[in-house]
Amino acid sequence: DGHIDKRETQPIFIVSHAENQKDYLFWKYDILKNICNKEPSYVAENKSGFGDKEYICQPVYRISTKIIDDLKPIRDMSKLEIINKLNEFGLAIHFLDDASCSKGEYWDLCYAAFTEEEKGLYRKILKDRFGIEARLRKDNRYIGFGKEDSKKISDIILRNIPNNLDIIKYKLLKKGVA
Repeated sequence: DGHIDKRETQPIFIVSHAENQKDYLFWKYDILKNICNKEPSYVAENKSGFGDKEYICQPVYRISTKIIDDLKPIRDMSKLEIINKLNEFGLAIHFLDDASCSKGEYWDLCYAAFTEEEKGLYRKILKDRFGIEARLRKDNRYIGFGKEDSKKISDIILRNIPNNLDIIKYKLLKKGVA
């Protein structure tokens, strides 16, 4: 849901979230506001072309930082280097951004953008650093987690992210995990 822009001379961090995650985006903005030029903006639903097809893009809230040269070394890091730096806070953000919690107790994480090497390292760090065992899915774009490991993930999220945010209410509290 966030990335550092690839333009060589304009390293800015951009984050977008859907309307139902507005509180979550504004919470991220509160953390980053000292390095942002303006408050979050609303981007209305629009149409976007890809190949010969047209798609509807849902409305989002978006923030972006100023151009910050200190972002260049982070942008230049490999995913393996980033995965190696994973801590509880990063894990909480990753799961809130790229995972779902089904039946109120089972997490599934999409890590489709990872190579096989990156996926292996991610699973190893989950196990070694956090005591969380990932379950491989038939669809290898996803990993799943059993009830106990899902509870560990939820506990990490609730320790690191304010519990009153819309995304917490939607992904965790409404579903009875917390």
